[in-house]
Amino acid sequence: MASRHTVVFLVAVAISLSDFIHSFQPLFSPDGNSTTHRDITLRAVLRKTAEVCRDMAASEGRDFRLTIDDSLSTDKVQRACSTTGTSTSLLSTVLFQTSIANMYFSNAKVDVVFALSEKHHFDDETFQGGRDVITAGVAAVKASVKLESFVAGRWNLGQDFYSHSNWVELGNKSPYSTLISPDQPLENLAGLSVPTCRNCTGGKCENNLLPDLLQQGLLTSGTSTSSLQQNLQ
Repeated sequence: MASRHTVVFLVAVAISLSDFIHSFQPLFSPDGNSTTHRDITLRAVLRKTAEVCRDMAASEGRDFRLTIDDSLSTDKVQRACSTTGTSTSLLSTVLFQTSIANMYFSNAKVDVVFALSEKHHFDDETFQGGRDVITAGVAAVKASVKLESFVAGRWNLGQDFYSHSNWVELGNKSPYSTLISPDQPLENLAGLSVPTCRNCTGGKCENNLLPDLLQQGLLTSGTSTSSLQQNLQ
């Protein structure tokens, strides 16, 4: 695709992964039932790429015939986004798949390289530090795209806010835009002194957030072992 397509695509993916994030493992699910970084990133990239291609086709008066849902494949999206009107080559599809792999390995890297970093996981209510990581990452992606260093841009994608916070449990269906807007205040935060959770029951640890937290709409993040006792009821 042309470089301007890539600019739109990379920035869009950087801020839209949240629509598809649930509890997951980095790359592979031990039981085969969990959603992984790989699954989420692949799904998000394919959907967002298709959406960008659809919008660009509309602006240029071209037809775009592809249903955008979770059944998308790299081959389908690559063909639909082609502006030549001919079948895409195997090499093009392989390059697209490799690009996506760069992104999901970048996502998984957060859990490996920065395993103990509170700000990379928003642990212990570290929202300001976490936002600093995200805004720095978005700036790095944009800078890489301007230099047409697309591989470097893909490796800068990756964060853990949505899997380490209760944003989804609060009923939110769209991304938390404040995370990419350093000039906006971070509001309705629970804070370290507010009890947020109770002991898990069952293997999936469902319904462990305290009702008051949800009723007040307070945003809380993952709790590390060092402060777990403080946040348990």
